[in-house]
Amino acid sequence: MIKVKKIMAFILSAVICITCLGFMPDTFSKADIYADAADSGTCGDKLTWTFNNNTLTISGSGEMYDYKTSENPPWYLIRVKITKVVIEENVTSIGDNAFNICSCLKSIEIRNPNCDINRIPDGVVIFGYGNSTAKDYAKNNNNTFVLLPNGKCGDELE
Repeated sequence: MIKVKKIMAFILSAVICITCLGFMPDTFSKADIYADAADSGTCGDKLTWTFNNNTLTISGSGEMYDYKTSENPPWYLIRVKITKVVIEENVTSIGDNAFNICSCLKSIEIRNPNCDINRIPDGVVIFGYGNSTAKDYAKNNNNTFVLLPNGKCGDELE
């Protein structure tokens, strides 16, 4: 009798599992995964971020928040879509771990020559001005540096 109950319980469990699989969607598209992801928000007391055409733009004024290893930046859900980051001229710092999760990031443009840079992932090309923290960071961390066009007076040509 105990064997029959165990067999019936197993069969019933299998039927429930198979039934539930019928309600699962066949495939998930990238559009489904990112459908609820925001394309703008805040990332500092006076900073905002926007995402458009694979570019994440940080604008406003002041410092960006730091993100601990256990804390994700607000663009976490769209991280694999970000290929370029633009840091506008009034942003004074790039937060710690802000872009480490962006596995497809290819370049970052830093328009403030005095922006404090905590960390930029290895292999990311840094665009900035000749006499800038961006250039110094690139040199000290073996990132490729590219001089922004329309540099300010006194910028060295690369």
